[in-house]
Amino acid sequence: MAAVAYNLKKLLRFTVRKNQLKYVAKAVLAKNISNSVEKIYLRVLNTLDVCKYQFISIVHL
Repeated sequence: MAAVAYNLKKLLRFTVRKNQLKYVAKAVLAKNISNSVEKIYLRVLNTLDVCKYQFISIVHL
């Protein structure tokens, strides 16, 4: 689980643009990630206003 959290944080450090959201989501979902982490990540993607926030950082999962 620690490795999954590390990889997720590493992905989220990159600038997320509108045209990258689907790619990043697919890359995350392609890996075997537990349902709870997957739901947290999808909730972040769904509630994020990409125009205002270019960087995402999740400190605690």
